[in-house]
Amino acid sequence: MRTTIAIFAVLTLSLCSLAIAETSVSDLNPPSRVKGRLGKPLGGRLVIEGVLAERVMMGNPLLVSVVDGEAVKQPVAIEIHGKVQIEKGKQYRLEGYESGAFGGPPDWTVGESIPQQPFQFYSFFVVTKVLEPKSK
Repeated sequence: MRTTIAIFAVLTLSLCSLAIAETSVSDLNPPSRVKGRLGKPLGGRLVIEGVLAERVMMGNPLLVSVVDGEAVKQPVAIEIHGKVQIEKGKQYRLEGYESGAFGGPPDWTVGESIPQQPFQFYSFFVVTKVLEPKSK
């Protein structure tokens, strides 16, 4: 019985890593199948709430605590693109969608130096409407 369970576990792990290794960009279409850092499909309409994320290495960061009216288990810092500049001391409620891009230099281009931001996928939130704070 233990041997059967061990064989099943090894087989499952092998198949999972094989599936990951063979993922291509075309496998990401339509992007609605890919979940972002906010836990919802990329490109889907979202309403997020949060405050300025402090001490993070990103431009215009929001610390998201609510997504579509539901509190998140762990707040998520995400860069905000679009119609608003995040300011300290204000609570924000924004409509838009999560998107992203690959950025940073690939390992093979940097030699022995270690890049501050390595080649990886970066999420960001594109604002389509500022719901709060209301502009004056």
